[in-house]
Formats: sequence, C-alpha cells, structure tokens
Amino acid sequence: MVNDDSEEQNAVVVVLEQPNAAEAALKTCQPAELTHVLTRSSDEPGRAFALRVLHRVRRLRQKGVRIREVTFAVAEGPNGSRTRGRMMASLLRDLSPGATFTLVGTCLSQVDMLGWMQALLPIARAGVNLDIVA
Repeated sequence: MVNDDSEEQNAVVVVLEQPNAAEAALKTCQPAELTHVLTRSSDEPGRAFALRVLHRVRRLRQKGVRIREVTFAVAEGPNGSRTRGRMMASLLRDLSPGATFTLVGTCLSQVDMLGWMQALLPIARAGVNLDIVA
C-alpha cells in the first residue's frame, strides 16, 4: 500500500499516570495508524511527565498527525492534581471536532471523575467527545 502524503494520519495517545492502569486504559482505545502510550515512571515528577506528554503530542501535530483520541488514566489521589488538570486541559484543547477524550479512573470515585469532567467540559471544543470509564 502506498502512503499518500495528502492523507492525514490518525493517532491515539494513551497517558498513564500509573502503569497498573494500562489494561483498563488500553481496553477503551480504538486502533489507529499510530498509537503512543506514555507512562509515568514511579520516580518521575508530575511536571516532568506532563512536559514529556505535551512535547510528544506537539511533535505529532507538527508532523501533520491528527490526534483522534486521547485516553488519560488518572492515578489515585490528589498528588499533582494541578499539574494533571493543566495537562488534561492542554491535551483537550489540541483535539479537533470528532476526536474523543476518555478519562479512565479505576481508582477514583465517581464523584471525583465527574468533578474532573465538569472542569474539562468548558474547555472542550464543540464536537469533541468526552467520556468516562470508571
């Protein structure tokens, strides 16, 4: 198959704040031409992880790749919640209409998950789908 450069590639980005959330997060993803799984290591500061994730997404977009889906698996507890919120907001702003942002929170309460979604909802562009997997 010849790759037509005029065709835009689609990517799925999976962000894992903790490795044990991988199974739940990956179950929610739809296959794409490119799938990038970014996992925070146990000794990586939240800010460094956020910068690494945002840098990867920026590089993809510079190459003309359309981010079709972001799946964000939230770690337990409020640690780094301010950095987490900024990272999620930045990722959400980069999504085009028709894209999906899925928040996976296997270790958070439904109230916490709804709180995150309420905070993110005003940031999402019209046509971007928001989803929760608890």
